Amino acid sequence: MDFSIVVLSNPDSIYWRSIEDVIYPLRDAISALGYSVDIAENKISKDAVNIIFGLQDKPNYPLHEIPENSIIYNFE
Repeated sequence: MDFSIVVLSNPDSIYWRSIEDVIYPLRDAISALGYSVDIAENKISKDAVNIIFGLQDKPNYPLHEIPENSIIYNFE
C-alpha cells in the first residue's frame, strides 16, 4: 500500500507553511511503518491512499475526483 500526502493550496497561499509541522512527521511515521509515502501539491494520486490537506480552502473542488479510499484531514 502506498500513501500520498496531498496539499491542496492556491499559488499565493501560505497554507503549506502552516501545516509543515504536521505533514513531515506524518510522512516520517508512515515511512517508519514500512509504507511508501510521498508529498504532493495539488495532485491527487489514483494509485495510493491520499491524505488530503487543504480541501476546506477549495469550496469548488470536484469531490467526485477524489478516490474513495482517501482521507480528508481538516484544519480550521
